[in-house]
Amino acid sequence: MMSKTTLLAAKAPSNPPSPQNKPIISMHHGETEWTAVYPIIERLYMKDRRKLRHIMQIMEEKYNFKASIQMYKRRFTKWGFYKSKQRNGKTAWKKTAPTPKNTPETQKRPHSQPLILSPSPNSLETSSLEFLTSIHDWSTSFYESLRTKGLHLQGTHPSQPAGKINRYDPEGLSFAFRTIVELIQRGKGILAGRLTRKAFLDIENMLHAEAPLFIWNVLEIMYHMVRLGQTQLLGMLLAQLVELASNIHEMKHPVIKMLKGLQKAVYLWEKHATLEKMRLLEQAWGLNADIICRNYDSRLLVVYYRLVWESSCIKLGEDQLDGLDKWFSAVKSKIPHEDSYFQQAILFADPSTTEETAPPKDYEITKALCVSAIQHRCTMTFGESNMASLVRLGLLKSRILGEIDEQSGDKMPQSHTRFQARVMAYLMKVLMDVDRELGLDVDVADRMKNKIALREFGYSSTSPQVIHDMWQLEAFLRKEGYVAEAAKIRRETYKRLEEYVDQVPVDEV
Repeated sequence: MMSKTTLLAAKAPSNPPSPQNKPIISMHHGETEWTAVYPIIERLYMKDRRKLRHIMQIMEEKYNFKASIQMYKRRFTKWGFYKSKQRNGKTAWKKTAPTPKNTPETQKRPHSQPLILSPSPNSLETSSLEFLTSIHDWSTSFYESLRTKGLHLQGTHPSQPAGKINRYDPEGLSFAFRTIVELIQRGKGILAGRLTRKAFLDIENMLHAEAPLFIWNVLEIMYHMVRLGQTQLLGMLLAQLVELASNIHEMKHPVIKMLKGLQKAVYLWEKHATLEKMRLLEQAWGLNADIICRNYDSRLLVVYYRLVWESSCIKLGEDQLDGLDKWFSAVKSKIPHEDSYFQQAILFADPSTTEETAPPKDYEITKALCVSAIQHRCTMTFGESNMASLVRLGLLKSRILGEIDEQSGDKMPQSHTRFQARVMAYLMKVLMDVDRELGLDVDVADRMKNKIALREFGYSSTSPQVIHDMWQLEAFLRKEGYVAEAAKIRRETYKRLEEYVDQVPVDEV
C-alpha cells in the first residue's frame, strides 16, 4: 500500500500530468442516474437560483457528473423547472409558482426522494450522492479499463489460492445472510453469531471481485437486511467490509468511498427512524444494473453467472431484458467447459472428488417439464407485476440446460448434472411464484419438496439455500395446520446449520 508521505508529496511543476492520464467522465447517463442527482440539481436551480453553467460546473467537479447543456435543458423541461427569468427574486417565485398538485409537470418528476424528506437533508443528501457517485465511477471505470487494457478476472489473481474460488459461492453467501436475519428473529442468537462469523470470513473474497459483480451482490445482501429491519446487522457488515477493504485498497479507492458513504446514510437512518431507507439501495442497485446492461461482453460470461439472480431486489426493465436476451442468445459457448476458472467458480468441479451422488427421482422428467413450463408462461400476460421479468429470466436460465445436454455427450460429468439441478431449482421457484400469482391450483408442498431435493443435490444438504427453502416449507405446513411436520423440519434445519457452522467454534463468536 502506498505510504502517506507518497500520497501527500507534491508533484514537480516541470512534470505536469499528461492529458491521457486524466479520468474520463462519461456523459451517457441512464434514467436511474438522473433520478439520483435530481435532488441536488433541484436545490441548486430552484432554491439556490444558480445559473445552468454554474450547476454544470458544480456537478462535474464535486459529484463527477457530466452532461451537455442540451441534456440538462431536456431534463429541466421533463421535470418542469422554470427558466431563469421566471426565478428573479424570491417574491416573483412565490407569486408565479403553481401549486405542485395542480401542475402536470410535477407528474413527470421522479418519485419523491428520501434525500429531500430528511430532517437533516444536507447530510443525507451528501452521503447518498457520495455513495451513488462512487458506484457509478467504480463500475464505469471497470468497463473503460476492459476496453483499454483487456480482461483480467479478479478471481484468478495469483495471490488468491485456487481453493478460495471453490469455497466462495455468491448465492450461498446471500442466502447465509438471509438465514442470519431469520435466526435473529427466532431468538437463536448464538447460532446466528456463528453463522455471521462464517459469512464474514467468506465475504472477504467478495472484495476481490470485479466492481459490477461486487456492487450487484453486496447491495443485494444489504437490500434484504434493510427490508427485514436489520439495519444494525447492516452496520456490522459495513464496518467489517470497510476494515477489510482498507487492508486491500488505498483509502481513495471507490469501494471504500462507496462503503463509507453508505455508512453515513445508515447512521442517519438509525438516528431518524422515520427516514425512507429502501429507495437509496434500489437507486444504487439500479444504477449499477444500468451500467452492466449497457456493456455486455462475452469475455465476462463467468461474471454474469456469479451475479445473484434469485432476489426480490432485481427489477430489470423490458429494454434491459431484451438486450440481455439478445446478447446471451448470440453467445456461442454458453458453458465454457474448458475454462478452469469456470469449472471451479461455477461448476464447483473438484478433481480430487470421485464420489458421485444419485440425482433426485424423475430428474430428467422434471428437467423437461421445467423447460416446457417456463416457455409456456412466456406467452402469458402479467400486468404491472414483476412476474414478467421473472419469467424472462427463467427462460434465459432454461437455455443453459439445453446447452449442457448438447455439449456433454453420452456421459455427463457429475459437476454438470449438479449445475443443472441448481438451475432447475431456480426455474421451479419462478414457476411456483408465477402460478400462485395467477391463482392457479398449485400443490405448493410437493413443489417445495422437489425444489429442496434439487438444491440438496446441486449444493449440499447443509447449504443456506436448502435451509431457506426448508423454512419456507415449514411456514407453509404450519399455516396449513401440519404443526408436527413443521416442527420436525425446524429441528432438522437447526441440526443442519450446526453442521454447516461447525468449523467456527462457539468461543470465537
